[in-house]
Amino acid sequence: LKLHVLREDLRDLSGGRAMEIVGKDGDPHAFSFNIPLRNRRSCDFSFAGYRTHVQETLERIEKQINLEPDTFIPDINSFCASVEYGIAKHLCERVQRGIEYLDIENLWPEKNGDISKRTLVVSGGVASNQRIRDLLGQVI
Repeated sequence: LKLHVLREDLRDLSGGRAMEIVGKDGDPHAFSFNIPLRNRRSCDFSFAGYRTHVQETLERIEKQINLEPDTFIPDINSFCASVEYGIAKHLCERVQRGIEYLDIENLWPEKNGDISKRTLVVSGGVASNQRIRDLLGQVI
């Protein structure tokens, strides 16, 4: 997406953080991306196909508008927001499946006979993404 050259404050950020900043004011539903593994009844995560789909969409848009080098696709904010939303949606669906499995199998740890205090730990750089945290908060 060339976000590191979009603005000086994005130059030294990770791609995910730059995408979050640029996408903050975008429409997360402007672009539609396929959510990986949606039809699999497992808790597996995979972003390989998602990344390919995003890249192909970007290349198609660039070709359609005959994008010049070092310029950006129109509505880059919404493109970033949509990519971020798709990632969050995939994570939420997988986590929801995991929670349902733990419920069905009664696998939540008990503390003094109480299983109501369920804990989900999300860590790493992705966990600092506000959109992902907000959506995961809705799952729990």
